[in-house]
Amino acid sequence: MAASKNGLVKVVQCLPSFDFGGFVDSFTEAAKNNQFKVTDYLARECFSKNTNILQGAQDDKKIKLLNALYYVSSDETRFESYWNDFKALTTNSKMVSQLLTLPPFYSTFNRCQISNVIDWTLKNYSRFYDGPERDQYQMQPLQLSNPDNTTDYYLHPFNTYYIISKYKHDPQFNQIINFNDFDINQFYFNNIRFGLIPLH
Repeated sequence: MAASKNGLVKVVQCLPSFDFGGFVDSFTEAAKNNQFKVTDYLARECFSKNTNILQGAQDDKKIKLLNALYYVSSDETRFESYWNDFKALTTNSKMVSQLLTLPPFYSTFNRCQISNVIDWTLKNYSRFYDGPERDQYQMQPLQLSNPDNTTDYYLHPFNTYYIISKYKHDPQFNQIINFNDFDINQFYFNNIRFGLIPLH
């Protein structure tokens, strides 16, 4: 199953034993090259209908799959569709927290794309968190990794600043993000070179 860069696409039937790593690579490459008919097929036919696809899958591959959603930043309807298709991952607070940290491109030049994905991620996580998925998947609030925790994933400064400035005082969203355990002062101290303005 492959999507070529010149736009020629060949999709073959997915088998029950389809390798998750291969699925992630195919989905990511198709998304990067705007081959959304391919990503639609992969998400709905190869992921949603294959209940065993995540069996034995490593966390880094799961994160890479969610990370590919940054390439869907111009189509909110399609983003939401994939969010629903990947529900087994998009209800996982650890996975979604890491999605917010790991854009596949440098934030300085792609802030519109990144901010769109952050907004849509929080909107759709909130939708599940306020619905039956919260109990079904035992969903937890999202975590902002503390700046001094070098063993944990760490938010890009732009991502963190954007989330804090837009959502910290929003009652709809500050219930799904754990700001209480995040050291905001330390974050600003560590990133003073970027000229971030402290928010209170």
